[in-house]
Amino acid sequence: MILSIIVALLGIFFAFFIYQWKKLDPDKMAEKVKVLYKISLNKWYIDEIYQATFINGAIGLSKILFWFDSTIVDGIVNGTATVTRWCSVASSKFDTYVVDGMVNAMAYLSGFIGLILRRFQTGKVQTYVVLVVFSLIILLFFFK
Repeated sequence: MILSIIVALLGIFFAFFIYQWKKLDPDKMAEKVKVLYKISLNKWYIDEIYQATFINGAIGLSKILFWFDSTIVDGIVNGTATVTRWCSVASSKFDTYVVDGMVNAMAYLSGFIGLILRRFQTGKVQTYVVLVVFSLIILLFFFK
């Protein structure tokens, strides 16, 4: 902190020495150290260096990241959405035609068998006894 105060006081003293007391001519000094004068006149080119490095670097990096996001990341997301839509369509077709088809086929088969077997169900015990005996004779004939 002390060093900062000393440098600031020296700068103030130097400014008084040149501009207030007119001990040195600023134009002659600028001619003698023309390169340093030009550099200091342009603020040591700090703004230009900052613009060329940090600002342009940040803009270039943002362009690269924008391309990566819009091309790679969005491409993956959109590709995943397309694959998901295809899978859902295939799953819907499989469910409609295979799963529902088998369930409906079993229902129709059960109904058809019920129509055939309904004729044998009369409610009379005598008919059931005759059918059981007839079935036993057929089974004994096949397994003999």
